[in-house]
Amino acid sequence: MSADAIRIASLGLGFWLAWPQVQERIEGAQEAAPDKARTDATADEAFIEHWRRAPRAWQLAIERNIRPELHNRAAALAGCESNFSTTARCNSCLGVREDSWGGWQHNRLVWGHLWDVFDMNTLDGQAQAFQHVFDIQGFPAWRNCAERLGII
Repeated sequence: MSADAIRIASLGLGFWLAWPQVQERIEGAQEAAPDKARTDATADEAFIEHWRRAPRAWQLAIERNIRPELHNRAAALAGCESNFSTTARCNSCLGVREDSWGGWQHNRLVWGHLWDVFDMNTLDGQAQAFQHVFDIQGFPAWRNCAERLGII
């Protein structure tokens, strides 16, 4: 197994270890405003380097599809979740039932409707899905990477 596959697999395990908190946030998403921790410009300074490391195609897709105040953190999360791979997939990682796809590792078992709404085979579609999920759940949708990066 490649180092990238092991890294992605370990992220999947962390997601499922945190599943009770994720499920609770999903169920409560309709009732509460999304947790938009650290969206001010000062906190954003810490994530500029992630933006600079993002491939140009990712920067363009993020600029077209994600609100400006989220650009640097969206790039940081994509780097952490998939190493900027639109084809990354975590399917039953380490024996844990999961079906996460793309640059932001959207779990099809949780966010299946995204495939009906967005073209998840494209970077633009995945960026649109990121904005959609963020609007509902905020950064906790990517809890493990968000915590590791200091976003939440």
